[in-house]
Amino acid sequence: MRRLAALLMFIASPLWAQNPNGLPPCPKPDYSKAHDIGIGGRTWHWNDCWGSYVFTQSDDLRGTILEGEWRYGQLTGQGSYRIPDGEAYDGEFRNFRRHGRGQLHFADGSDYDGEFRDGQRHGQGTYRYANGDVYVGEFADDERHGQGTYHFASGGSYTGEYQHNQVQGFGIYTADNGDIYIGEFADGQRNGHGSYFFASGESYVGGFRNGTFHGEGVFTTAEGERLEARWADGKLVADSARITREQETPPASNDARKRYVSGSGFLITADGYIVTNHHVIEDTVKLTVRTTNGNKYPARVVRIDEANDLAVLKINATGLAFLPIADSSTVKKGTTVLAAGFPQVVVQGIEPKFTDGIISSLTGIMNDARAFQISNPIQPGNSGGPLFTLDGNVVGVVTAQLSDKAMQKEFDSIPQNVNFAVKSSYLLSLLREMRQLKLAPPNPKYRFRSTEDVVSAVEPALVLVIGE
Repeated sequence: MRRLAALLMFIASPLWAQNPNGLPPCPKPDYSKAHDIGIGGRTWHWNDCWGSYVFTQSDDLRGTILEGEWRYGQLTGQGSYRIPDGEAYDGEFRNFRRHGRGQLHFADGSDYDGEFRDGQRHGQGTYRYANGDVYVGEFADDERHGQGTYHFASGGSYTGEYQHNQVQGFGIYTADNGDIYIGEFADGQRNGHGSYFFASGESYVGGFRNGTFHGEGVFTTAEGERLEARWADGKLVADSARITREQETPPASNDARKRYVSGSGFLITADGYIVTNHHVIEDTVKLTVRTTNGNKYPARVVRIDEANDLAVLKINATGLAFLPIADSSTVKKGTTVLAAGFPQVVVQGIEPKFTDGIISSLTGIMNDARAFQISNPIQPGNSGGPLFTLDGNVVGVVTAQLSDKAMQKEFDSIPQNVNFAVKSSYLLSLLREMRQLKLAPPNPKYRFRSTEDVVSAVEPALVLVIGE
């Protein structure tokens, strides 16, 4: 939890409603009515006012206090409630139900800060459990559902997909002992294909079922010895093993995080051609690509340009979203550009992130004409993502940031948003060598009405690249 506290700052307002719209006070309740509350009860005449009400009749709600904005006898708008057992809520209501943004404190000490719909947690939110666990992500109908990150009080974490409160789909699990699993989950367990990196230096890549090795897989020792075999429910199938050792393979790192890489990429054709950085896929033996709709594909390298830090991958798929590429020679200093990618997925999650900035310079480090200097904030994992204009045209490939540590050591100064992207003209030169490619023409100017529109158009063409 100490690590989590350093990463997240929770900002909470007092758990009691204010009167943000300056509404007049509501009149006294109509005690001639038998019912406690509502259109047919004692608050039937409360409308466009701010008032408080204490339940006195309902056994299960006796002593509960409601305060907030009232419309036609019902709590609708900003408000709060407190129940004698300790539960309290401060936020938005619609017809007495939590609806909109709010903060909910449970009697057991848990807290939720996020979105509600029809009384239930629904949308983006943060749930802090009484035992110290924290979940940050999407909810649906009071359940963890969608993309999210779960931080365990013990120190482990999971980042990935949920369905009905269970881990389901693609995700990254980091155990408190340093083990890391990257792959498929079903029903809350490792199920499908995945890679497990042990903190001890060993690794396994292959099939899983109910959390154990199952199917074809390769187990590699810390010394580099490989066991290719079939497993059944965690047990080695007799006569299926083949042991090999490649002399040039160095001993595996004891840090599981160093034995896989993740970066960004983007589709450039509907039939699965992808652009990324060469340094993202360098020294990898297996590549997996995940699209933003959750589909996963094995990928192969079809072309590299090491000098310009570019690589082209291919996956077997059709009907994919893709991005047009414009010649970077048309870009001017000061042009507004957006960067997209998957930075630090273990911490920030597997949803793509977008940042805005400008072309700060038409050259990179030491006047390198192959690169733009950009002001867009980027982090490790952004490498290989597209740099694109407000017209949705790719004009560069995000590749590097000026090292804070090196600048601090050499010049006693920390750079602010000094980052770089390979110009698209060098990418186009590489792609023109691949005659089978049919690239889309650049988008016309002013195709999109807003930044939101261009982001929505670009997002389906982004991919997370995972190398082992």
